[in-house]
Amino acid sequence: MHVSVRPTDGYTKIKDAPKKLREWKFTKKSARNGIYYKGSYTDIDIECSLLGFTNNERTAVIEFNGNEHCINIAYLRDMQKRKFKMDKEC
Repeated sequence: MHVSVRPTDGYTKIKDAPKKLREWKFTKKSARNGIYYKGSYTDIDIECSLLGFTNNERTAVIEFNGNEHCINIAYLRDMQKRKFKMDKEC
Protein backbone atom coordinates (compact mmCIF):
# COMPACT_ATOMS: atom_id res chain seq x y z
CA MET A 1 0.00 0.00 0.00
CA HIS A 2 1.39 3.39 -0.98
CA VAL A 3 0.27 6.46 0.92
CA SER A 4 1.68 9.95 0.57
CA VAL A 5 1.95 13.13 2.60
CA ARG A 6 0.89 15.75 0.07
CA PRO A 7 1.74 19.45 0.20
CA THR A 8 -1.23 21.39 1.57
CA ASP A 9 -0.24 25.00 0.84
CA GLY A 10 1.37 24.58 -2.55
CA TYR A 11 5.06 24.62 -3.26
CA THR A 12 7.77 26.22 -5.37
CA LYS A 13 8.52 24.12 -8.45
CA ILE A 14 12.12 23.37 -9.35
CA LYS A 15 13.38 23.58 -12.92
CA ASP A 16 16.88 22.18 -12.31
CA ALA A 17 16.63 19.36 -9.75
CA PRO A 18 20.33 18.34 -9.85
CA LYS A 19 21.38 21.94 -9.13
CA LYS A 20 18.95 22.23 -6.21
CA LEU A 21 20.09 18.89 -4.79
CA ARG A 22 23.69 20.12 -4.85
CA GLU A 23 22.60 23.33 -3.07
CA TRP A 24 21.02 21.12 -0.40
CA LYS A 25 24.34 19.25 -0.05
CA PHE A 26 23.27 15.96 -1.61
CA THR A 27 26.21 14.03 -3.02
CA LYS A 28 27.19 14.71 -6.61
CA LYS A 29 26.27 11.10 -7.40
CA SER A 30 22.71 11.52 -6.01
CA ALA A 31 22.28 14.84 -7.78
CA ARG A 32 23.44 13.31 -11.05
CA ASN A 33 21.96 9.79 -10.89
CA GLY A 34 18.69 10.31 -9.06
CA ILE A 35 17.30 10.03 -5.57
CA TYR A 36 15.43 7.28 -3.75
CA TYR A 37 12.65 7.19 -1.19
CA LYS A 38 13.25 4.52 1.46
CA GLY A 39 10.57 5.46 3.95
CA SER A 40 7.63 4.00 5.77
CA TYR A 41 5.21 4.23 2.84
CA THR A 42 6.91 1.48 0.87
CA ASP A 43 8.70 -1.80 1.46
CA ILE A 44 11.26 -1.21 -1.29
CA ASP A 45 13.56 1.63 -2.35
CA ILE A 46 11.72 3.71 -4.94
CA GLU A 47 13.35 6.12 -7.33
CA CYS A 48 11.67 9.49 -6.99
CA SER A 49 11.71 12.87 -8.68
CA LEU A 50 12.29 16.18 -6.98
CA LEU A 51 9.39 18.47 -7.85
CA GLY A 52 10.02 21.42 -5.56
CA PHE A 53 10.01 22.66 -1.98
CA THR A 54 7.62 24.29 0.46
CA ASN A 55 7.90 27.92 1.50
CA ASN A 56 10.23 27.22 4.42
CA GLU A 57 12.68 25.38 2.13
CA ARG A 58 13.13 22.68 4.78
CA THR A 59 10.63 20.37 3.12
CA ALA A 60 11.10 18.85 -0.31
CA VAL A 61 8.21 17.83 -2.52
CA ILE A 62 9.02 14.60 -4.33
CA GLU A 63 7.02 12.33 -6.61
CA PHE A 64 6.96 8.55 -6.61
CA ASN A 65 4.35 6.13 -7.89
CA GLY A 66 2.48 9.08 -9.39
CA ASN A 67 1.93 10.78 -6.03
CA GLU A 68 3.35 13.96 -4.55
CA HIS A 69 4.97 13.52 -1.14
CA CYS A 70 6.47 16.01 1.34
CA ILE A 71 9.61 15.06 3.22
CA ASN A 72 12.20 16.84 5.33
CA ILE A 73 15.20 17.61 3.12
CA ALA A 74 17.76 16.36 5.66
CA TYR A 75 15.85 13.08 6.07
CA LEU A 76 15.64 12.62 2.30
CA ARG A 77 19.40 13.27 2.08
CA ASP A 78 20.00 10.59 4.76
CA MET A 79 17.91 8.13 2.74
CA GLN A 80 20.49 8.31 -0.04
CA LYS A 81 23.12 6.65 2.13
CA ARG A 82 23.78 3.04 1.27
CA LYS A 83 23.45 1.90 4.90
CA PHE A 84 20.25 3.85 5.60
CA LYS A 85 17.82 1.94 7.81
CA MET A 86 14.45 3.41 8.61
CA ASP A 87 13.35 3.27 12.21
CA LYS A 88 10.26 1.05 11.99
CA GLU A 89 8.81 2.75 15.07
CA CYS A 90 8.32 6.05 13.21
